[in-house]
Amino acid sequence: MFAHFAIIAARMVKIMAPEDGVANDLITNSARKTDVEYVVDSQLPKGQYNLQLEELSINGASLEDIKKYMSTCSSLRSISSEEIKNVINALSFKKADDEISDLKSGAYTFALIFANDVESLKNLEGVDRIQHIRFYLFTKKEDADKYGVPFPGVLAYSTADRNWLKMPFRGKLDALVASISIPAFSPISQENFRYFQSLDQKLFYVIDSARSFEENKNDFNEVAKQCSSFAKFIFFTPEDVPALIPLLKLQSSDYPILLSLAREGKGIVRSLKPETFLNGVQSLITQSAEKIVFSSNIPEDNESRPVKVLSTETLPQVLSSSDKDVLIAFTSPSCKFCQALEPELKDFGKILSERNVPILVGNYNIMENEEPASQFEIAGVPTIYFLKKGASTPSKVPSNIRSVPQLLEYISKEGTTSKINLDEYSEYLKVQEKAEPSESEHSEHAHKEESEEDGQKEIL
Repeated sequence: MFAHFAIIAARMVKIMAPEDGVANDLITNSARKTDVEYVVDSQLPKGQYNLQLEELSINGASLEDIKKYMSTCSSLRSISSEEIKNVINALSFKKADDEISDLKSGAYTFALIFANDVESLKNLEGVDRIQHIRFYLFTKKEDADKYGVPFPGVLAYSTADRNWLKMPFRGKLDALVASISIPAFSPISQENFRYFQSLDQKLFYVIDSARSFEENKNDFNEVAKQCSSFAKFIFFTPEDVPALIPLLKLQSSDYPILLSLAREGKGIVRSLKPETFLNGVQSLITQSAEKIVFSSNIPEDNESRPVKVLSTETLPQVLSSSDKDVLIAFTSPSCKFCQALEPELKDFGKILSERNVPILVGNYNIMENEEPASQFEIAGVPTIYFLKKGASTPSKVPSNIRSVPQLLEYISKEGTTSKINLDEYSEYLKVQEKAEPSESEHSEHAHKEESEEDGQKEIL
């Protein structure tokens, strides 16, 4: 997944100052729909569940009780399938009246898990370490049917915004805890930051001025709660994400906006109102909202620059119609290795330009542009590709080739229109080369691309 998602992550970096790559890790969010009641053309899951706390009945086993029956086992993951089945058959607990009263008071966050398959139960390993949520297990499908919950599934009550959540149980305990713990509509904070790292729900962003947000937040929150079983909404001011605003080409009259940066398609809803909120979410899910394509602005003096600015819009033309060799660096402004490469690349381009060597040297900012064509494999930045004139497939330049002397030597061997005689460049080859990071160090610190199964993630 591409790092333009990380533009919004800049806000998280500002708050949390995480190590390199954490913000990008946050930006991949699985886009699975929940198998629950739908509204608006059968596409938008209805997350808000209107069960009254007074109607709650608990005849399932607490997970602490279940572990008592596994006294011979040190781990849920180590127990055999047959032993789990025996435990399931033995479960017939009735919770004490005072415990039910506690839950009905609305003062506690709790989750009712409906499952009886071996893998689901094994994935509950570690639930005893979750202190702020009470868990109960129901092993009969008719119990799930009673509450209209998928099987396996979860019905949870969150005190974070006094809301019910009804969703499938996909076997990821950390993701389940995050879904329950994060309010439907909130800014990023130190308290909820770690939960976003595990969240596997859809993410949408509301961007508005702080003053307008204060005026609308209660109304927005009530509507957002209806979607909490499958999505969360994060609030930012334009000042929080200054790099993103120019890419969206926003006018002051566009605020507040609702934004999706989903892998399957990015979209925007402008001039958002509480009464248009659900329709806006619906249009983003169905990709019928206004589309967004990120593309760097091309400077007026681009043609005279030693390193050309390339964008989503200009890259295809450069690849298909260039009458010379092309060398492209894929970089990110926040990457220290990219920052070290920038002056080397500029000097390299300037040297060749002054000697009229037929080559296009370009830079593609992955923060401001879409993911390039499939012939480029960008697993980290910086990554450099070289395309010979007339070739259809670019070649990846080895990651230990980053200095001016190394780049000159590379094109002397690989170039077509840019092939040079190194003897004529001896003055530049004598320059003391800077120490280059090792292959393993480069890999460790590079901005990693996320690859989650059927996934989309997006936290700014």
